Amino acid sequence: MPKAPVKTPTRQPRTAGVDVGLNYHATIAFSDGTRERIANPRYFRAAEDKLRRADKALARKQPGSSNYAEAKRAHARAHRRVANLRQNHAEQLASKT
Repeated sequence: MPKAPVKTPTRQPRTAGVDVGLNYHATIAFSDGTRERIANPRYFRAAEDKLRRADKALARKQPGSSNYAEAKRAHARAHRRVANLRQNHAEQLASKT
């Protein structure tokens, strides 16, 4: 069985430097002179209203009641959504080619 020919890369390998900031999530400078800016999605800011309402609803409930437990779950769900969005963004950014 003949061996398959060795594939040569179509692009030259390049290195990258990453600057993590506040205005942009990250700025990547490549060795070939190109730059890429990744926007900061600010998921917490987008969800602040829901988080604030969940906090206020939880504060109005009597600790130990079933309504308190329900409000606590809603509060946790709102925070978990922000955490999941952040995690998803980080994973998609890391796997980007």
